[in-house]
Amino acid sequence: MENHTMTNKNIDELRNNAVKLHQDDNLKEAEKLYKELLTKLPNDITAWTNLGTIEYQRGNFKDAMTLLDKSLLINPKQPFALNNRGNILRDLGLYDEALKSYEEGLKLDSSLHDLKYNCAIIKHAQGKTDEALVLYSELISSNNHDIKSLINRANIYH
Repeated sequence: MENHTMTNKNIDELRNNAVKLHQDDNLKEAEKLYKELLTKLPNDITAWTNLGTIEYQRGNFKDAMTLLDKSLLINPKQPFALNNRGNILRDLGLYDEALKSYEEGLKLDSSLHDLKYNCAIIKHAQGKTDEALVLYSELISSNNHDIKSLINRANIYH
């Protein structure tokens, strides 16, 4: 029992170290730790999602999508993975598919700022200004220091 707990502690430490490196923009070292984590825990959604995010940050959209899809196959109820997937689709110009991914994420957690903001951007770009205004207003009411949403909402009116 003690060895099992130690193993879980080591896995958590490995995951946390990988996330910290990733947050510090040390993508190469973070990638190594995520891959090491997957050798110990092949269905770790944090590792799959964050490897996908690293590939997205590198501009490798196809690889990023493959990794995020793997993570979402393991657990489709991941708002962060759905947001990252939406970002890739948006950057590829696939706005309808991006919006679908963002909206799936919002159904899981409607409080996530990035998902709501990205959804608003796409709706605004598609001419769905009333829907975009509602989202921008929700974002602003939850954080009146959200300058990007304030500016985007003001631009709709001008």
